[in-house]
Amino acid sequence: MSPRFLLWLILAVVVSSCTSNSAQDSFEAQARKTPTGITRTDAAGRILSTDPDDWRIGPMFEGYVEVSVPAYPNPTRGERITIDILISGLESVNRLQVYTRTPVGTPLFLYEINESPLPTGLSQIYLDAAAFSQTRSYQDAIGLHRVFVYDQNANLITYGDIQID
Repeated sequence: MSPRFLLWLILAVVVSSCTSNSAQDSFEAQARKTPTGITRTDAAGRILSTDPDDWRIGPMFEGYVEVSVPAYPNPTRGERITIDILISGLESVNRLQVYTRTPVGTPLFLYEINESPLPTGLSQIYLDAAAFSQTRSYQDAIGLHRVFVYDQNANLITYGDIQID
């Protein structure tokens, strides 16, 4: 391999990694915006209407992870909420950690899948509506919440909004 080819190869890798980081940073900045709508689903997970800002996949995980069924039911009146995540890349995700934010922006832990790496196939996230409140009271959880799904390195995989009525 010629030194010139090697230099071009290294440069291509560096540039593509910078682009990926930039795209991921932009995705994460969009996730920090105030939620404005929800992808409405019924109790069986059928999508009734779509919010284009919900349940997109971060650039670092495109092609390896998808939200096969977004949060359901949404809105919820206290039922358990489920999110179906499909992992298609071998050893592409290490752990899943799910958070929301309190009204003052403090992260509030909701759920975790501790496997590292996650096996390929379907992983389900189960959320209790009362967990969306610091007091763990359903009444205090009523409102619109943004849910963030991260890997163990705090890379945002996806985010979406859930309405608790």
